[in-house]
Amino acid sequence: MSLRTISLRCRQLLVWSAAVWLFVLEAPAQNTGVYVGGHIRRERPATVQKLKHSGFSYVILFNINVETDGTLTTDGETVCRDGEYVFAETQPFYADDVRELKTWPTAIRRIEICIGGWGNESYSRIRSLVASEGTGENSILYRNFQALKMAVPEIDAVNNDDEHAYDVASAVAFHKMMWQLGYHTSLAPYTRKEYWSALAAQLNGDCPGAWGNRASSLRISPVGESRVTEVEPSAVDHGGYYDLCGRRMAAPPLKGLYIVKKNNRTVKITAQ
Repeated sequence: MSLRTISLRCRQLLVWSAAVWLFVLEAPAQNTGVYVGGHIRRERPATVQKLKHSGFSYVILFNINVETDGTLTTDGETVCRDGEYVFAETQPFYADDVRELKTWPTAIRRIEICIGGWGNESYSRIRSLVASEGTGENSILYRNFQALKMAVPEIDAVNNDDEHAYDVASAVAFHKMMWQLGYHTSLAPYTRKEYWSALAAQLNGDCPGAWGNRASSLRISPVGESRVTEVEPSAVDHGGYYDLCGRRMAAPPLKGLYIVKKNNRTVKITAQ
């Protein structure tokens, strides 16, 4: 085989590879995501590369804790304190790794941070901080989340996984503040239908577009029950991922009707 033939085949391979990635990135694919824990830091850079090539279109970084004084932490390490991003002192590669998730070639278009979870009292502390300081530019919540946004601007949204406080007024105030800082909002409803419905309705009314562009409306209706819960823009199973067609995902595809198992219950999922 001549050098000219080898060179031609190499060029053809490069063109083919580029075409495949363009198809992955530009074709209207399923909108799916995954929660990402501390492995993105502990097993870097391998985890970053795996996520980029996973086919997921968004990731939810789990998680950011709000402490009593408004300090932001994760896994016992301080992320933002007194209006300054200090995570680089212990995790010098974190901002670059999050940026890399969106760097071509990749299928990831959106990055979220999760606040809350079972046993996490972040939204109870947010309620107290909103009551004592509000959400203005001088409040500690505003200053710390502004510092995070400035240090890692690739973070698009905050994923509300409140499983304890369920206070609509403070949650609306907090997410309106986050919208002003450049964060969209997504929801991870577990229970308390009235809380999620009220939060979605009020935030939609006060901040049109705050949900961003991750998914269209998702309706969840337990089989055998007539009530329907509407959540904009998405819903995430508690304690695991939806198991659709053998693939574990954090959210179902945009369109279709599915009968799946959720917390040992049969659930009918209609995504529109």
